[in-house]
Amino acid sequence: MDSIDKLIRAISLPIDLPREAFYWFGEPQYLPDISTVIAQLPATIHLHLDLEANAVHRSYPGYSLHFLPLLDGAYLKIKLQQQAIVELTTIRHKETTHAA
Repeated sequence: MDSIDKLIRAISLPIDLPREAFYWFGEPQYLPDISTVIAQLPATIHLHLDLEANAVHRSYPGYSLHFLPLLDGAYLKIKLQQQAIVELTTIRHKETTHAA
């Protein structure tokens, strides 16, 4: 299986999302349907997602960030802006040890 980072580098951004990828509460308020957003990514990316783990979402004025757990313990960061995926990257945690 190719590394997730290699797969991400091969994706051309932005990826415009269909209107169905959002729950609309009137213009311009909407909430992304993350399942539909994920469906817009290449199928090879799906193989790396840990669908049993919890995703994290943060909304800011003008964009939102979604952190999807990967099978290797990292996260796939998806930045949505103006109804498009504008950024994909992996986030890895540094392991720390505590001295006793």
